[in-house]
Amino acid sequence: MEIKLNKELQKKLDIFLANKNKKMQGLLKVLNLEYFTFSIEEMRLIETAYNQKEIPYDYIYIYIGEAVINISKGWWSIGKFKKDESYGHPIVLGWGIDNASPRIFPDDWIYRIEKSLSGEILENMFSRLARYIHHK
Repeated sequence: MEIKLNKELQKKLDIFLANKNKKMQGLLKVLNLEYFTFSIEEMRLIETAYNQKEIPYDYIYIYIGEAVINISKGWWSIGKFKKDESYGHPIVLGWGIDNASPRIFPDDWIYRIEKSLSGEILENMFSRLARYIHHK
């Protein structure tokens, strides 16, 4: 059951959705790519570019969400529970086989990228996502 958004949250989501594609195009331009493949190699490229401060936070945030949606379905929504750290931020819902999977908050993944010394966080996170989907 989807909870109806209040006007403030709906406005935030609408603004995010209206600007999402422009930012994805900006990311393509910065990385000198024609289109996204959401491949392991591309994820490594994006993670490296983020760690080297070549792309801004909002670009990788949107990329993570779009990659989840492209790879495992789902849709953008916004955190609507005040006690959740994702409150008021774009999240991905409905991914996976049964649409009952927990929300994905790209900021959680970015945090792992920023704290990692080894790299390959996106690759590992998407491998986990694939295992989760195939075990349900």
